[in-house]
Amino acid sequence: MGYYQSFLEKQKRIEEEIKKAPNPNKKFEYKQYHREYSIKNKERINQKAKEYYWKNRQHILEKNKMKKLYTNEYYKEWYQKNRDQVNLIRYSRNVKKNYIPYNNTACKLTKKEIPKKEGNIFIINFS
Repeated sequence: MGYYQSFLEKQKRIEEEIKKAPNPNKKFEYKQYHREYSIKNKERINQKAKEYYWKNRQHILEKNKMKKLYTNEYYKEWYQKNRDQVNLIRYSRNVKKNYIPYNNTACKLTKKEIPKKEGNIFIINFS
């Protein structure tokens, strides 16, 4: 192989390495594309959220009203108001608790009768 041919092969290898190397411009382009995509995506998400809100408005309003129940302050205030009653039920044994009595007529459970076996019963002991 002559000098010129080896020089050409070397140039080809260098060009291939340059093609394989990461391009800093592509990174910038990707960031630009990603920024535009995220802006469009946010707009789409906001649009879907508005549509969902107007479809299920009543349910969402009820849910927002109940959010105050999920805070610690609400439970603390409730306990301060009802402390006497809660402790009376919690610590005294003489207080009757209002249990709903079991009503047989409302809930009839059918029990299968086990047929009685007639005959002798044998007990086998393996000792």
